Amino acid sequence: MDSYFHVLKIEPTKDEKIIKKAYRSLLPSVNPEDDEAGFRRLREAYEKACEYARKTEQLPERDQKSDMDLFIESVQSLYEDFFLRICPDKWEELFTRASEFDLEEEEKLRIRFLTFVMDHFHFPHAVWTGIDRVFRISGYRDELLECFPEGYVDFLQQAVQYEGSLNYDLFRDNHVPGFNKCIDLYIENYQKLRQFAGMSMQNEAWDILSEMESSQISHPYTELEKARLFLLKEQTKEAESILKQLYQIYDKDERIACCYAQFLGLQNQWEQAGEIYDKLSLIQEDSFSVKEGRAEVLIHQGHYRQARELILDLLEANPQDERL
Repeated sequence: MDSYFHVLKIEPTKDEKIIKKAYRSLLPSVNPEDDEAGFRRLREAYEKACEYARKTEQLPERDQKSDMDLFIESVQSLYEDFFLRICPDKWEELFTRASEFDLEEEEKLRIRFLTFVMDHFHFPHAVWTGIDRVFRISGYRDELLECFPEGYVDFLQQAVQYEGSLNYDLFRDNHVPGFNKCIDLYIENYQKLRQFAGMSMQNEAWDILSEMESSQISHPYTELEKARLFLLKEQTKEAESILKQLYQIYDKDERIACCYAQFLGLQNQWEQAGEIYDKLSLIQEDSFSVKEGRAEVLIHQGHYRQARELILDLLEANPQDERL
């Protein structure tokens, strides 16, 4: 390339005007009849220089992004926007692109996607169901163990099989600054809070709760754990206030309604608890928690035969449940 511009007596450039000007200025000095070779050399230099000027710059091969790179970038972009991340339809749109890869690339994509998920795994169960279908998790434990650690494979198996402990749809976009950057830490702290409260580790639980509340992000299940902590401190009125208010807002949410009904049972208000379970059973007909709650209400109301039938049905599906 430099030789062409050397013939034209200019520095390499993408400006065709400069190239043409140099060519025209040299033409009078090269007569094709007297110096045919020199004329051809000048003409070739002009044409090659123009070709260079018109050519679009290409990135070096190693810097070009493959379709797989672009797919993973789309995955990351979708994950980083929480309210898009929890939308199964958005993932389905993206997953249709996975079917465009051939068999060899498909396996590489599967490994790259599941590697990404090792550090980005806060999905609602509906999205996990799509991940399972596209990237083959259920029933592929041995195959996955060839690529990933056992603990991670076990986590994947559980994630696609069971509902998570947090209803992601109950998060609200309250325009909290940096929401998308803070949300995963909030979810992880919620899991710690739940664990500490369940183990009656009150000091640790209150510390985590304080950190979560300072983030300005909120979720009603966090308030459930706060009510549980008040009960551990025997502050019944504070717990009741939280649970009652939550139920008034989220009466169709199974977990919130069941927690309030359980609290009412602790206060021997079995009739009110029964009304909640009856209402829930119309929405969640096959819910284990609702059926178990109704059985407990029936026992305390003296309806032992009905309670027994309910419990036997539950035991048939859950024969190892010690409480049943």
